[in-house]
Amino acid sequence: MHKITTFLFSIIISCYTVIGQSPDRINYQAILRDGGNTILTNRTVFVKFTIQQGSIGGAFVYDEIFQTTTNSYGLVNLEIGSGTTNNNFSTINWRNGPYFLETAIDLSSNNQWTIMGTSQLLSVPYAFHSNTTDSLIGGITGLESDPHFLSSIASGITASDTALWNNYTDTDTQLDSIDITNFGFVAGPHPIDTDTQLDSIDITNFGFVAGPHPIDTDTQLDSIDITNFGFVAGPHPIDTDTQLDSIDITNFGFVAEKTYTIGMNLELGGYVFKISADGKHGLVAEIQDQSTSTVKWYGCDDFISNPNNHSLVGQNFFDWRLPSKNELNQMYVHRVAIGGNFNLAYWSSSQESNLTAWTQNFSSGVQSATNKNNITQYVRGVREF
Repeated sequence: MHKITTFLFSIIISCYTVIGQSPDRINYQAILRDGGNTILTNRTVFVKFTIQQGSIGGAFVYDEIFQTTTNSYGLVNLEIGSGTTNNNFSTINWRNGPYFLETAIDLSSNNQWTIMGTSQLLSVPYAFHSNTTDSLIGGITGLESDPHFLSSIASGITASDTALWNNYTDTDTQLDSIDITNFGFVAGPHPIDTDTQLDSIDITNFGFVAGPHPIDTDTQLDSIDITNFGFVAGPHPIDTDTQLDSIDITNFGFVAEKTYTIGMNLELGGYVFKISADGKHGLVAEIQDQSTSTVKWYGCDDFISNPNNHSLVGQNFFDWRLPSKNELNQMYVHRVAIGGNFNLAYWSSSQESNLTAWTQNFSSGVQSATNKNNITQYVRGVREF
């Protein structure tokens, strides 16, 4: 094992933002050297970051782990806030600083961490904080005396108003195609027109198929028309006014659809490693093993169905199962991002015969048919959404 004597070379920090959102990444660069001051090139390492509040060794706020490989110069490039973690980086309240960053390294993949140092985070948290609007004591008018400003509509803006700027819901009484799109509904093959009235032609253009009753051609869509289209109302009553608004859409039982991408998604229980073409369905891998030691193929389901063997986010679901042979290979492709000690071999649910089942070595990537009584394999669950 190399003894690390010089680790931190530089920390380059920048904030990735989109309009209306706080930054959620900190760029981090470092060079690794051994005890003889030789740069460690092309070397697999594990890096753990811990953010502490108040002082060095202060209250724990956030931690995460990366598995990465140094380049030919011994350099690693990481983004703090994107590692494997059970915490939420975006919920850190940077106003309650100061904050300190502790860096630890593991070269042996055995959870033997060497703390390389702790340094205070200075300008970056304040850049994060600059994206939140503080309330002014007494309001804006308590500090401003310009008579032109005091007579304008801007003088009435409050902290509550600014909080709604990026989540504005209009309250007009007309529902048009733009509103329908904002609700998350996906249009059919025809274009969405931009008039201010929703009629039966618009509904057809959205891709909805009418029921057994004819589509009328008046210029107003009401609850009777919706019923004639063959839609079934949800648990709320159908009102009988002549305007269709967002409340009516909800009462009809329609739910906006959500799409996903490959990557860590704690809402779904782990790492999304396979996705359908429309982004609505896929497979999620647990972020930790369900067996702490090697087990036989028989009884793998007992390990997966036990909530105590799952991560905190994984315990929110009860539909975990063994991956198939092909699914296991997809997990191998994404093994670094999924996280964990993947220098092991894992069972799949695919059987090769009555006596053997397929396994995959996550160090070499080789799949092989293995006797079901063999006890050199581990268990890692997947679930569908």
